[in-house]
Amino acid sequence: MRLVLGGGRARHLGRVPGRRAACPTGLVGAGAYDADLRREVLAGSLRRLALGAVVVAVGWVLPAAAWAQDDTPEVLPFAWVAAVAFGPDGQLVASGGRDKCVKLWDAAEGRVLRVLRGNTGMVEAVAFSPDGRELAAAGWSSGVETWDVATGTRTRTLHAGGVVFSVAFRPDGEVLAAASWFGRITLWDAHTGEELHRFTVPEAAEATGATPLVCSIAFSPNGQLLAYGGRRSGRVTLLDPETGEVVRQWDAHSGAVLSLAFSPTGQYLVSGSEDGAARVWDPATGELRLPLGQSEGLGRSIAFGRDNDSRLAVTQAGREVLIWNLDQGSQERALTFAGGVQCVALSPDAMRLVVGGADGSVTFCDL
Repeated sequence: MRLVLGGGRARHLGRVPGRRAACPTGLVGAGAYDADLRREVLAGSLRRLALGAVVVAVGWVLPAAAWAQDDTPEVLPFAWVAAVAFGPDGQLVASGGRDKCVKLWDAAEGRVLRVLRGNTGMVEAVAFSPDGRELAAAGWSSGVETWDVATGTRTRTLHAGGVVFSVAFRPDGEVLAAASWFGRITLWDAHTGEELHRFTVPEAAEATGATPLVCSIAFSPNGQLLAYGGRRSGRVTLLDPETGEVVRQWDAHSGAVLSLAFSPTGQYLVSGSEDGAARVWDPATGELRLPLGQSEGLGRSIAFGRDNDSRLAVTQAGREVLIWNLDQGSQERALTFAGGVQCVALSPDAMRLVVGGADGSVTFCDL
């Protein structure tokens, strides 16, 4: 199933034939728009779309009744999707991006259930709580917004002290962590919003001229380790989240570490970097387990399924997603997406893939 939203204009999509390279099981384009949809092109690249039956354009799928005439959604011609995440039961997907909104999708039907507005800047990260009741979203608004998934109500705003590129719930759901521009990692009580800890990463002392950017964080499955990747150092570091002390650290890449993911059992830790390499590590020793190759754009986004320890999705070259079987040490397939690839997520059983596109598209595929 594929729902395409993009191209800088509203467009109607009917049923389209399958494309093996894009989705193995075929594509279904969903959505329609009013033929009399009024467009007003503003100065620069900003476009506003007036009310119609259903609006389909660059990442928006909204019932017209949801908008007042003076509250028309803003649409950008390059409103890429920067973050996607499956809910713990696999029934919901969250996406966020340049349009400053978070959308909740029905994963089975590929339709938007709710749009969460409140972020004042581009959304760079989204994460569901382990029980699926809350969603955290963050980005250029310099804070973390948390939402009640069932009602769409914003529950709190947590101040992170800078642009946030990564958020993660501890697997027991008790703690929420965020990594910000200034090399800070902040942990809050996930239920009350009370700040528990704030660490400045050790690389900050080594930086010359600027504080390092932390691009990605991930909790180990038992919650006893917090991994982060440095922008300047190329290192992968494992912290004790209670004290901020470094447990283990190694030189993983020659460029910024952009993505990190633990496998569900914790036997693998995968990193992706702007140096074009993706690598599988043993988190207990820091030793390299499996190199996944090195090419342009490889590993900018990586994802495991919550209940599948071996299947991994890895982005490559801005248009492809590679599916790996880590237990076998082999690549299963490569999928190509015409709308570009910014981010990926796998369903809990790793049998479904969702892709956030550079053109604002959100694509659902059966694997």
